[in-house]
Amino acid sequence: MAEVNAARFEIREATQADNDALLELTRATPMPGTISLRVDRDPDFFRLLRLRGDTTVFVATEGTQVAGCISVAVRRAFIAGRLEAVGYAGDLKVHPRFAGNRLVPRLVRAGVEHFRSKGIDLLLSIVADGNERALSLFDTGLGNPRTLSAGRFVVEELLATPFEPRPGPYRIGVAGPEDARRISALLAGMQRNREFAPAHTQDHPDSRVLVARAGGEVVATLTLFDPSKVKRNVLIAAPALVRAVLALIRAAITPFRKFPVPQIGDAVRVLYAVQCAHAEGHEAALRSLVKQARFDAYLKHCTFVVVGLHERDPLRAIVQGIPRFTFIARAFVTSLESSSRLDEVASGVPYEDFALV
Repeated sequence: MAEVNAARFEIREATQADNDALLELTRATPMPGTISLRVDRDPDFFRLLRLRGDTTVFVATEGTQVAGCISVAVRRAFIAGRLEAVGYAGDLKVHPRFAGNRLVPRLVRAGVEHFRSKGIDLLLSIVADGNERALSLFDTGLGNPRTLSAGRFVVEELLATPFEPRPGPYRIGVAGPEDARRISALLAGMQRNREFAPAHTQDHPDSRVLVARAGGEVVATLTLFDPSKVKRNVLIAAPALVRAVLALIRAAITPFRKFPVPQIGDAVRVLYAVQCAHAEGHEAALRSLVKQARFDAYLKHCTFVVVGLHERDPLRAIVQGIPRFTFIARAFVTSLESSSRLDEVASGVPYEDFALV
């Protein structure tokens, strides 16, 4: 396709009037990778973004045509154990009709200028492994400030189970108002040791907070979030091996009608396990909550419980031995001020809420 003259396009902040055009742009730009997904956000493109923090969307337009976009969010998070305002960049999309143009650098510059106007230094970006075009942006730099790889996030899709967990040493249940202070304390202990972890419990609508109790005290917590009102992950393509495994699962679970196994073109029904934490010495309590989450997913006609954790995060032990599919996402940390902190932050344990990605 011939290169487009990028000067024809205006870069401006999006408004609600751009909603339909942004939804169409999202449908036209699925996430490439080893397993390719399209993230549908009907009917409101902006609803998911409002959960991320103070978010602004920039669009490249020519008249009423939206050719590309980028979203930039500002939120309070922990960096090296201290709270500060940080940035998150995502939703960098250009419609295939305008591939080969220079819109991407202009959108990125708009995002960077926005962060600078807010006094932001450190930014986090997430790219699906296998999305070579997006990954190449971080290799070339596009004239951006210094960026370092922060390793990989391992996004596990745990198979739901029709078998209710057996009673164990922990009492599993739904959190009540009286548990709020204890849950906040557990989460704060987890968040303080992870880079870019939010400063507070994020508000997830359509969520259910589970707790595990020992001797009457809450020793672990996990929030189950149903994303169906803000996004749906549609399976676009998968390797032959993955398709074969899904076919085998489909045959094996025929008696369990509540267990939908996706085919190419289907929306994958999932629950996200987020805001996971446990008291010292009670790792088994969090594993018990994961077992309960898989059964809850089955009851809600979901196929998977999604747990996204960094490869260096010790919490990843909670998914050991569970049948699952694995996605990989690459993390990148950018400093807008050539910060001497960048190396330390990039080598830490980053945190991201994949329910909001």
